[in-house]
Amino acid sequence: MTSYDPTVMDIDAICAMMDRVRTRLSELTEDEGDLFEILCAANRSCMLGSFLTSLGLNALIEKPTCQTAPSTKILVIGASVVRENELLGTAKNVFNDCGINFNKKRFELHLEYEDCKAYPFEKLRYNDSYSLVFIGPGPHSVESNGDYYSVITRMEQENGFPPIVRLYANGGLKITKTNFREKLTECIDKGLIT
Repeated sequence: MTSYDPTVMDIDAICAMMDRVRTRLSELTEDEGDLFEILCAANRSCMLGSFLTSLGLNALIEKPTCQTAPSTKILVIGASVVRENELLGTAKNVFNDCGINFNKKRFELHLEYEDCKAYPFEKLRYNDSYSLVFIGPGPHSVESNGDYYSVITRMEQENGFPPIVRLYANGGLKITKTNFREKLTECIDKGLIT
């Protein structure tokens, strides 16, 4: 999900911020762990190229970033009336239409409310086995929420989680064959699924 950043600053504020950014960048280069975490987060959210370009380091980019390996898992989680075999059939059609080899083992589906409640979302963090999370309706309060209102918000805002794709229909989170097809196609078009 791409977000719009409405932040606009005047030139004085930008100059004042410049010193703080310079100080923070020098701190990051001293602590390689923080810098590594930032680069990994930028890479996982498909923003590494933009991040490096904004720092004038686009020469470091050797190839397009954020292409998933065909073996990485795509998690689909959320209470659904659409059955697993119907979603897999939809995925197979989309993959075939886009010239991508389909393997149902690539998909991990948890479509029951209780599955959502008990799912260990923390296992997704910094886990290269997962490339995307399609998310539908589920409980707001789960063990992995941390200080956030929902686990979805936490995964969208904290570093290390794979990209999150919310499945909406009729004004709320809902998994349908139509929105699943549309979002799969969109992710393929963006290069998030190969």
